[in-house]
Amino acid sequence: MFKRFKFILMIIITCVLFTSCGVLDDVFIKVGFKNDRFEYINEGNVTKVVIQSVRDKNFKFIITDKTVLDELYDILSKAKGAEESSTLNPDFIFELHLTGNKVEKYYYIAGLDKENKGNFYNEDEKYIVSKRLDNDLLDNFFNIRTPIKFSSVYYDSIIEVLDIYRESFDSDKINVYLNKDRESAKFILSIEEEEFKGTLENKYDNVVLNQELGTSAIDMVVSTVGYKSTIIKMKIEFKQKGNILKEFYVLGNYENKKWVINVYKDKKPSDF
Repeated sequence: MFKRFKFILMIIITCVLFTSCGVLDDVFIKVGFKNDRFEYINEGNVTKVVIQSVRDKNFKFIITDKTVLDELYDILSKAKGAEESSTLNPDFIFELHLTGNKVEKYYYIAGLDKENKGNFYNEDEKYIVSKRLDNDLLDNFFNIRTPIKFSSVYYDSIIEVLDIYRESFDSDKINVYLNKDRESAKFILSIEEEEFKGTLENKYDNVVLNQELGTSAIDMVVSTVGYKSTIIKMKIEFKQKGNILKEFYVLGNYENKKWVINVYKDKKPSDF
């Protein structure tokens, strides 16, 4: 393996010294460091890219700026092909609008799959795209009002409320249900949700995530009712056959570089 890497490195150094950029690109493609599938972006044949959240249909952004399109090309051109796509639900839909009214559509799962499966794919193509797509591109759009360290405060708050509820009530099977949380839908990512599911399975014997409502003894329905970068407000209802058993209100404030979470049972706080 080391000898092969050393050989490839020598080829690249030689190409840098004695060949043009075009020839160097060809070498990168041949050794698998680059793909030419998205060359049409580099050639200026993309008029815009529409990125749509799968969970929140109202959350989308459109890319037309050449600098950003060039950055997208650089990321996608370095994506590696994969045999199959991840089994996680996609977070975003990418629509690449080409000249001539042609549209290429891909599904994207933020972050890398632990099993190295494709996270940027459609029916015909599957690619493993690096986290640069998250860190360099998507984060620029998310940083508008996203609660700081959203995944931490969101999932930690749910676990805190779950623990309080279980201290006082029977340990019936509980279904933690996030699929109706429209306000936070745009911030929920499949990989983080999968990690949260694993946390629930390791911590509790009878807690599941996002099962069909009514199939468990108790449904824990989570709703975000307001947020800013340093504030998050959540309402959490425990329901049985559609009837509310208990209500909790969560008020989180980001202070001194950490979240301070306050939980209120049954009664909504005055500053909620």
